[in-house]
Amino acid sequence: MYGKTMSIPDELITKYFDLVTDLPLSEKNQIRTKLNEGELHPRDAKMKLAKTIVRIYHGEELAHKAEETFKAVFQKGALPEDIPTVEWKGDQEITIIDLLVNLDLQKSKTEARKMIQNGGVKVNGSKVSDLNLNIDITNETIIQVGET
Repeated sequence: MYGKTMSIPDELITKYFDLVTDLPLSEKNQIRTKLNEGELHPRDAKMKLAKTIVRIYHGEELAHKAEETFKAVFQKGALPEDIPTVEWKGDQEITIIDLLVNLDLQKSKTEARKMIQNGGVKVNGSKVSDLNLNIDITNETIIQVGET
């Protein structure tokens, strides 16, 4: 929910608060005013929106946990707790582009190249910039693709 909420265009934040939250009108108006006057950063408003939506459907405890997880993963760069694992059965050494395609992390070599060029690939926490990088696959190799 947090990742999706952060992609909401800034100009629609107050509409979302009006349409999908149970906050009192006075609080919605306060958010609108603070956003318009620059006292509230859109990112912070989106965080509040996401937490409010999660609270409505899943309760306060889960909303707090989701917020903490989002901060750890997206703001502090930590790994998510529920990281998917894949058993690699290919060669122990492979190029990063071939690896991304073989693991179905990218649909094509062209998309893999673009993702790397846009800074969207990390191997073991290090951003990949070399399109010809050879990876030595071990049991502990962590590949991150997307908003890294």
